[in-house]
Amino acid sequence: MEKKILSLSAEGKIVVKSADGREQAVYPSPVVFQRGRAVVYLLIDTSSSMCGEKIEQVKAGALDFAGTAVRKGYLVGVVAFNNAACLICEPARDVSSITGKIKELMVGGGTNLTDALRVASEKLLKKPGYRAAVVATDGCPNDPNSALEIAGKMKKDKI
Repeated sequence: MEKKILSLSAEGKIVVKSADGREQAVYPSPVVFQRGRAVVYLLIDTSSSMCGEKIEQVKAGALDFAGTAVRKGYLVGVVAFNNAACLICEPARDVSSITGKIKELMVGGGTNLTDALRVASEKLLKKPGYRAAVVATDGCPNDPNSALEIAGKMKKDKI
């Protein structure tokens, strides 16, 4: 299976980048990106299955993504989730305020992706402009159907 990473294009759009450098838009949003009016929430899985190297890789990737996003004009917020979602950081332009909070994340519990998507959706619906949620997980939510239902609603809401 080809490795792909989530990235930001030169225009600030969220894309999937393949190993050979090709970029593909994740969701071509009808909302026009405007520097300073774009918000992304990082939803970070801190369930028990993320222990060890997985959580360290997610932390490093989240910090890299946050730094890139801020440089491209995004406000970045963080939601951690295991048995429940927890708002770690409201959207900010200051990467240092995000860094310490991401580094302190600890693992334990289940994978309540539904709750994390709900928290992000509620927060993003109040924000103007380009809005996105990026999920970092090893991929096995407690309730896949409810997570897909909320993700579908977010898509309809142009998130």
